[in-house]
Amino acid sequence: MNVDPRKGRAVYHQIADELRKKITSGGYEAGSRLPTETELIETYDSGRVTVRRALAVLAQEGLIESRRGEGVFVRRTPPLLRLGNTRFSRADRERGLGAFAAEAEKLGVSWEQESLGEIEVTDTPQAAIEVLGEANSAVRYRRMILAGTPTQLANSYVPASLAEEIGWSRGEAAPGGLYGLLEQHGYQLTSFRETVVASAATPDEAVALQINQGVPVARVTRVAFAGERAVEWFESVAVGDSTHFVYEFDAAE
Repeated sequence: MNVDPRKGRAVYHQIADELRKKITSGGYEAGSRLPTETELIETYDSGRVTVRRALAVLAQEGLIESRRGEGVFVRRTPPLLRLGNTRFSRADRERGLGAFAAEAEKLGVSWEQESLGEIEVTDTPQAAIEVLGEANSAVRYRRMILAGTPTQLANSYVPASLAEEIGWSRGEAAPGGLYGLLEQHGYQLTSFRETVVASAATPDEAVALQINQGVPVARVTRVAFAGERAVEWFESVAVGDSTHFVYEFDAAE
C-alpha cells in the first residue's frame, strides 16, 4: 500500500490514519501485535523514521503500546462506561461496590484498587479550602486498575475533623468505601458537582499509569455533598481512552 506525499498531509500522518482505521474497525484486534517496523516500511513504502513517527502519533493517542523485546500492540483494556446519571447509587454501595467497581462489574472485567500510601492528614489543596472549609484534610491516594491495566489515579480529601469523626483517618472502612462509611455515620449523600478537563499526562502521571508522557487524560474534580455540607473533594486523572463519560439530561425549558 502506497501513501501519497502529494496529498498535502504529512506521510507519517497518512500512515497513522490507515493504522488507526484498522484498529478502530477491528482489523487489528485489542491485544494483537502490529506488523514490525520493517513490515510497515515495506507496506507503506516509507522510511523507518516516517513509520516511527506514525507509531508515535498512535501511542500519543493511547491506541497502542510498546513492549520491550516484543513489539507494538493494540491496547487491550476496554473503556469504562462512566454513566453520570446513575453513578454512586446507594444500591451499589449496599452491595459493597464503589462506582469504579460497579462499572467494572458491568463490563465483566477484573478490577483492583491499589493504595499508594496510608491515609494521612495534610494541607487541603488551595482549590478545595473554600469548598471543604478546613485548612487540613485526610487524604487517600489510589491507583485504579482495570483488567490488569492502570487506568486512573484518584485522590480523596475529607475535612480532617470529619475524617476523625467517622474514623476514616484511622483506617475504618465500610461496604461501598468512603461513601458507605459516611452514610453509616449519618451523612446521607444528596448531590455531587463534577468538572472534567482534558489535558496531557505529566511525566509522573505517565509513569504511574504506564503510558507515554503527553498521552491525553481526563482530569476530574468532584465535590460530594451531604445536604449543604461538602464531605469530600475528589480529584482523578484517567487515561483518555480508558473511560467514556456518558450523560443523560432533560432539555432545558
